[in-house]
Amino acid sequence: MFNFSGGSDISMFSYMQNCIQSAFSPLFSSFQNTLRVDKNNKKNENLNDVNAKMNELAILLSKAQNTSDLPEIKLETDPLVKEKIEEYYKKNGKYPSADDIKDSFDENAFNRIGDIINKWKNDIIEYTKLENDLDKGDSLDEINFLRYD
Repeated sequence: MFNFSGGSDISMFSYMQNCIQSAFSPLFSSFQNTLRVDKNNKKNENLNDVNAKMNELAILLSKAQNTSDLPEIKLETDPLVKEKIEEYYKKNGKYPSADDIKDSFDENAFNRIGDIINKWKNDIIEYTKLENDLDKGDSLDEINFLRYD
């Protein structure tokens, strides 16, 4: 008997991996063992292929869970800043320096820009404080963690 309810503290990837490893793989293996088929039989090959794919799916779900634990950081620019840069570029044919467009902004715009920069700082600090647990994965997981880092 298998309980299909997941708690609120479990991710969808972990839940699905648990279902495969705890319910479907053992059930399938049990079914496969009850069939006393010839090893060269096409039916046995198909059963082995399905079992291999279930194991592969469990591994992929684990990797997806590890990847989804990394926070997504978006360093977005204030729309007014983008607009002023585009206007300057169209007019002068080059990108402006901060001094070139600083007079285009009022105090509220500078406050918005400051808020955006503070959000960038906080997101980057949160990401750089992440630690990778080397015992949880393999070499490829470490490479992927460093690639996002």
